[in-house]
Formats: sequence, C-alpha cells, structure tokens
Amino acid sequence: GSTLSGFTLKNSPFRTFSILNSEKTTISGLMLDSSAGDGTAKNTDGFDLSRNDGVTITGNKIYNQDDCLAMQSSTNTVFSNNYCSGGHGISIGSLGGDSVTSSDTVSGLTVTGNSIINSVNGIRIKTIIGLKGLVSNVKYTNNKLSNVKNAIVIHSDYSKSKGGYTGSATSEVAIQGVTISGLSGTATNLYDVVANAMWCRLDVLG
Repeated sequence: GSTLSGFTLKNSPFRTFSILNSEKTTISGLMLDSSAGDGTAKNTDGFDLSRNDGVTITGNKIYNQDDCLAMQSSTNTVFSNNYCSGGHGISIGSLGGDSVTSSDTVSGLTVTGNSIINSVNGIRIKTIIGLKGLVSNVKYTNNKLSNVKNAIVIHSDYSKSKGGYTGSATSEVAIQGVTISGLSGTATNLYDVVANAMWCRLDVLG
C-alpha cells in the first residue's frame, strides 16, 4: 500500500489524479485547486479510479469543473469527508465494457460525509449504451449538497462517441444494491434519471 497526504496541486490541465492498478492506497488532506479554469476548463477530474482495490480518499478539498470522483472501475473504495466544489459531483462512470469483468465493475463503494457545493450534480451513475458491466454494493450516507442542480443522477444512455446522453437507456450495465441515505441540502432537481428498470435497482432512504 501507499499513502499521499498534505500537499496542494493547482490548475491541473486535465485529470489531477488517475489511479490505476493500486491496492490499499490512502489519499488524505490534499488541496486540488483548479478554480482558475472556471468557465473554460474541461475534464479536470479530481480523482479517476480504474482497476483498484482498497483505495481510501478522505479529507480532501477539490475545486474543479468536472467530476470530483470518477469511478471507472474498482472495488472496496472509500470516499469520505471530502469537499467538492464547482464540478460535476461524485460519479460512477462512464462505465461499460464488452462483458462483465473486473475492468468494468464498481463494487464495495462507500461515499460518506462529503460536501458537494456549487456543482451540476450531487451523486451520479453514468453507464454506456450497448455495453455491459456491474455496479453493486454501493452506499451513499450522510452527504450534504449546496447549490446543486441535480441531486441524484442515473443515466444509462451515455454515448462515448457523442460525449453526451442519447435519451435511450440501452446500456446493459447492471446497477444493484445501491443505497442512498441521509442526503441533505439544496438542489434544483431531486432526480435526473434515464434508466432501464430491468437493469437498475436503487434504494433511496430518509
């Protein structure tokens, strides 16, 4: 395992952290500040995770214009007590592959105690049309929103080639065992959902 803590990164031109094939990694107490790019910058994700196990990201501050967290695939991840401002929220996706393999699976994700401020989305799951995969055993607990457009977003209609939603939920990524509880704060819309009921199972509690 490895540990990163206690430093600042400013004005990332692209994704700040792309974490691949890591085990038992902890990232804490960082300041990721790309706020100078407001209005023009794109793809300034805070943390992108692919094919990892046992990553913990806690107590960081992220100012950007894209996903605070983007889970491409990984297992047993904790994202806790982070401050996310200005971007697209905390995301799973875009997710999907030719088959249900470890490379297109997000399982055992805990998202808890985070603050999402001045963002397009709060919590988002985005899967790719025509492709397969699995999202399972995901828990969102006690996260806070402020000035967010869409609190809970699930889209199974994302096109990578077009770079946007199609309106037709043809992704075959199964979404199951996802629980949202203790979500509070302010958002313009509670839900933005385009999903196929055959593939999506979500529980939203008080």
